[in-house]
Amino acid sequence: IFSQKGGVMINILIVENGRRGQGAMERAAALAGILNDKSLFNQGIRAEIVENVTAAKSKMQKEKVHAVIFFTKAMEATLKKLAKVYPATKFFVFADYIPDRKVIWVEREWLSPEFMQALVNTIER
Repeated sequence: IFSQKGGVMINILIVENGRRGQGAMERAAALAGILNDKSLFNQGIRAEIVENVTAAKSKMQKEKVHAVIFFTKAMEATLKKLAKVYPATKFFVFADYIPDRKVIWVEREWLSPEFMQALVNTIER
């Protein structure tokens, strides 16, 4: 998903959004573990979990953030605003479903048997 930025550490924020009762904390921790696993990536990645959008904005104002990952679609309007303010940052939403009447962009490099199986499973729902 993320490639080396000219030898620079890639900073990724994972927004847990305080939804503890719905497993968001566990998902955020699992994703941070994957992204911080040095055996999976050649480049330096620093994935950090932040509690909410306010904390993410604070981090983005202080330092370069290459990507922000959310686990809820509920904040779509806020995410669109953030994307306008921080055009160099990629914003991802890992949701329980793919929204209807939306165009979904996927990077060609993501193609793999596992990804395609997940895509087909989503289409079949």
